[in-house]
Amino acid sequence: PVGGSGGGDARCIDVLYDSNGLRHRDFGNAVDLMTEDQFDDWPLRGPRTCLWGLKFMKQAGGTPLGWHNKWRADFKLQPSDPGVESHEAGCRALQYAATYDQCNLPNIVQSELIMREVMRAEERHKDRVGAGKAAEASERNLFVGMDQRVNLCIMPKLIEFIAEEMKQEAAILKERRKA
Repeated sequence: PVGGSGGGDARCIDVLYDSNGLRHRDFGNAVDLMTEDQFDDWPLRGPRTCLWGLKFMKQAGGTPLGWHNKWRADFKLQPSDPGVESHEAGCRALQYAATYDQCNLPNIVQSELIMREVMRAEERHKDRVGAGKAAEASERNLFVGMDQRVNLCIMPKLIEFIAEEMKQEAAILKERRKA
């Protein structure tokens, strides 16, 4: 479909420039303008996570890199820990795509893949919730009735989709073993 405010292309939002004439849009403003348009030929299975993740990062960290730094600090992660470097690279790519390129990221498959990789990195370390601020956030989230116990950028619908896919795969494998 054609959409968005960027001249008819659902992948674009209008480009803004700062007072020095440089391309720049505030991350929060960019996310507020983003839409998730439906495409009959979207090539990825499962729920689309990009817009959910960007809104989460805006709320929880201000920007993707702000979220990355908060996630690392809350979970006491080092740059050398598995997935941390790719998490930072993904967050950096998403931030530049929103603030410099000024793309409507939820309508770009590449952005969806980057967001899922960021979520995968967080999933890898979710059990470290017993560490410091993350443990406090976990309890608070339970009390206030949030979707997730742990304050992580992992879309609950994606977790449900993966669980269902794995359940179906296990059932198929079980039937094959019977045969």
